[in-house]
Amino acid sequence: MWDKTMSYKENHERVLKLCSLEDNDWQPIDTAPKDGTEVLLVSIDSSGPNVDMGYWDDYTTRHLWEEGDLEGEWNTDLGRGDPILWMPINKQ
Repeated sequence: MWDKTMSYKENHERVLKLCSLEDNDWQPIDTAPKDGTEVLLVSIDSSGPNVDMGYWDDYTTRHLWEEGDLEGEWNTDLGRGDPILWMPINKQ
């Protein structure tokens, strides 16, 4: 689905057209895989909903991580805010 020959902006616009937010495949972010799998993510800011591609960056696997530190965060291509929904990437 993500075309590496296109710019990020072109991909973002393409994904927005392909993925309707009314699609039943969108799921709450707390159910998303946190094993490094790339997924589609939705965040909302003042301009409205944003669709991005990203994965959970697990900090607990890093050598210097200690209990109480941030466990990880969503690493996204466009950095469009904190995601609220996710969907598997259809790799057809």
